[in-house]
Amino acid sequence: MMLVGLAIAVLAPSSAQAMTPQLITGPYVSGWFGYWEPDSVVEALASQGRTTVPEVNLFWWSFAGPNKPLCTYNPDSSCSDSGDAPWTNAHLAGQRDVMQAAGIPVFGSIVDGSGAEELSEFLADAERRDAYADQIVDWAQRAGVDGVDLDMEKFAFADGSSTWAATKPRWVDFITALSSRLRDADLLLSVTVPAGEYPFVEAWMSEKNACGNDRGPIGAPNPSTGYCVYAWDEIIGSVDRLRLMAYDYSYSSPGPIGPLNWADQVVASALDQLGNANRKKIWLGIPQYARNWVRQDSAGAYVTRGDCPTGWKPSGGSVPGMLSQSVERALQIAEREQVTPTWDATYGEYTYRYWIDTDGTAGGTAVTCSAEREVWFADTRSAKVKANIVRDQSIAGVAVWEFGFVLDGFYSQMARKIAPPLELRAKFDDTIRKGETTKVTGKVLRGDDPVKSAKIRVVWMSNKGKIKELGVTRTNSKGRYTIKVAPTRSGTLKIAATSSGQKAVIERPITVKG
Repeated sequence: MMLVGLAIAVLAPSSAQAMTPQLITGPYVSGWFGYWEPDSVVEALASQGRTTVPEVNLFWWSFAGPNKPLCTYNPDSSCSDSGDAPWTNAHLAGQRDVMQAAGIPVFGSIVDGSGAEELSEFLADAERRDAYADQIVDWAQRAGVDGVDLDMEKFAFADGSSTWAATKPRWVDFITALSSRLRDADLLLSVTVPAGEYPFVEAWMSEKNACGNDRGPIGAPNPSTGYCVYAWDEIIGSVDRLRLMAYDYSYSSPGPIGPLNWADQVVASALDQLGNANRKKIWLGIPQYARNWVRQDSAGAYVTRGDCPTGWKPSGGSVPGMLSQSVERALQIAEREQVTPTWDATYGEYTYRYWIDTDGTAGGTAVTCSAEREVWFADTRSAKVKANIVRDQSIAGVAVWEFGFVLDGFYSQMARKIAPPLELRAKFDDTIRKGETTKVTGKVLRGDDPVKSAKIRVVWMSNKGKIKELGVTRTNSKGRYTIKVAPTRSGTLKIAATSSGQKAVIERPITVKG
């Protein structure tokens, strides 16, 4: 007869053990909701993610220009700054209530919905900066949120790097003023910033960056990973969260959205710049969406087949033919086209290609051609791989863009990824003859990952509490172990596994026949 055991337990180390667990504890998955999301998405997070999600950023307000520095988003994308309560609406307040009732604090995100350079010019005046900071705090208090998240991306993607030297000190002064007021009001400040393509200084870079500062030697951390206007090192003392948007690495042409090695380097660069004391302020922004492009060849021509005119290009906006899609939609297309997405372990994402008739133009004439498309997407598996960066570099967590796109089971799977309990599996013959051995085999896991070098200790215990150690071993690289033990009398076998300050135990009776 074979007994199979399974034990999951976490025991804190005693002071005499001097063991310091290298595990992140507590919820570690933050992220954003768009104002357009239906209540059902928020309710799903509140019911499924409360042990994993410590806080949520909800797109709430926009800077819509100097005459409308704050307006509140409506579900139809309009933005209002008038009425009896311009700082909120029933849609946003209802979703805030759902999350706060589940014990999940809410940050109201402010985005830059103005034209190029408008926000920078607005912040140039000290009186306007102070008045704007006052308005933000006032609206945040009235809206009942727990903090404010600034997601001001026009500096990086619309203004042009030639403006950064002037914008940077305005930005730093604004953050300083806003932080002081928020803290006085017992509100938190989060700042969301883009991650640059080059986290560390490379040989081809000029000696001065766009902000007029020395870049440093080759291999040194690139200030704010290239977007020096955000001045990470100067604002970190004023913020409670710094969320690094490590996605959209590939945008104008097909490729991974947030490649694993790049994300790891972004975090490493941030830690080098900001120091160990600020490690728990850093959140790694990760994608949970798909991009779908029309492929181009090495000469820049779009890849088509059949009778397609020379010079044809797909219809579209800034990136012709590129589509932003949910992971669910990407999977539906793969099923429709009968292609199997390929997991790329280097990048930590899935990809596939397919052919489809695509609208476009050639010589000013509308033409539909059969074009080859390439899809990349990051799903729950991608998020779990990125969570290893959280564990390995001991930062605060990941921040998901966006919660409305996550697949079923996302929250439960992520809950098992960081600091899950140690899991011990064991089996052995529970009836043997005196003088014989029984082979104890099993595995030690932490979440989905095998635990190597976990200490396995087997002891025999009598019914009266007498204890005798029978053997000690360690798990191999696959988390497996085998040990032969020879109990001399009937009693109980106790198998214990310890690793990184955690302990799991299995106890099962054993019969020794004379």
